[in-house]
Amino acid sequence: FDTLERTKIVLSPLAARYPGLQVLVWNYPGQAFTEWREEQLLNNDYMASCLHELLNSLGPQGTRQFDADKPFHLLGFGNGANVATFYACHYSNPALRSILSLNGFAFIDPHLAGAL
Repeated sequence: FDTLERTKIVLSPLAARYPGLQVLVWNYPGQAFTEWREEQLLNNDYMASCLHELLNSLGPQGTRQFDADKPFHLLGFGNGANVATFYACHYSNPALRSILSLNGFAFIDPHLAGAL
């Protein structure tokens, strides 16, 4: 989904169906006119650390706009699936219940096929 509006079209009915459902949609650095330090490598490690910092800043110790202490699921679109997987593997969040990958790999090369 290339815009927040299109993402809302897909997620709004789901959120309406499940009262209390928390939905957090974010653009990682490099998307939607966001900025980052030019020398920063935009890899899964960096993106997952951004997600971790975002969840902390929105959580109980921050603005309280998203409670990452409550059970939640990560849905990753495209490369977001890779970032979600990296986050789950490297940040121990006991509230994380699952990772949902939507179009996580556009192409599976022989090396990746061997790993899968």
